[in-house]
Amino acid sequence: MHRLETKILDPADGFGTLADVVEVTDPTLARRGNRWWLYGASQVVGRPGIQLVSASLPAGAPLSPTGWTLTPDSGDARKIATLAGYDASHAWDLQGGRICVYPTPNGYGAVFSRVWVRDPPAPPATGLWWCTAPNPSGNLDDWSRPVQIMTADDRGWHAGPWKPSGRPSDTDPDRRLVFFSGSYSRNDGSPFPFVFTLGCVEIERPQGDAM
Repeated sequence: MHRLETKILDPADGFGTLADVVEVTDPTLARRGNRWWLYGASQVVGRPGIQLVSASLPAGAPLSPTGWTLTPDSGDARKIATLAGYDASHAWDLQGGRICVYPTPNGYGAVFSRVWVRDPPAPPATGLWWCTAPNPSGNLDDWSRPVQIMTADDRGWHAGPWKPSGRPSDTDPDRRLVFFSGSYSRNDGSPFPFVFTLGCVEIERPQGDAM
C-alpha cells in the first residue's frame, strides 16, 4: 500500500508566532461550514494540565496535511486560543488509545491504533488499522477485517502512531487521509524525555473498503 506521511506539528520546528505552545497532539477532524478544523490537546505555558485547542485550513480549502494554522487568542496573537481546560478533558485524557468512527455515503469507516508501551522493538501489529461497517457497532464482528495502514517504524519525528482521525479525500474518492499523534525521545536523560508530534498519512483506499 502506497503511503505518504507528512509532519504537521513538531515542537522542534516551533509554532510560528505563538510563544506559549509546548506541543499539540490527539487530533480530531471536523468540517464546520466550508472550513476544515482540527481539534487537539495541548500543553500551554503557564496553564496547568491539558488544554483543548484548534487549528484550521483556509475557508473552502480541501482536506489536506498542509496549510493548517493554529488559532491564536483573540486578545493576544502571541498566545494560542484555548477552547477548554483540563477540567473538561480529564474524562478522556491519559486513558489510552482512541478509535475514530465517521459516516460515509455508504456506511461507516473506522481507524484505530494498536500501541506498544514496552521496550522496543514493537510487534508488527503496532500501528494504525482501518475497517468499515454498514452501521456503527460496538461488536467487532460487525466490522470488516481490519487492514493495517501504518506500522510503528521509526521516522525520527514519530514512531508508533496513535489517536487517529481519518476522512476520505475531498478531491480523490480513492484516497484516505488519516491524522495521528506521534512521539520521539529527546534522549536527554530527563525523567520524561518524550516529545509529542502530530502528522498525517495519505493512503490509497484499502482493498475491500467500499465506503
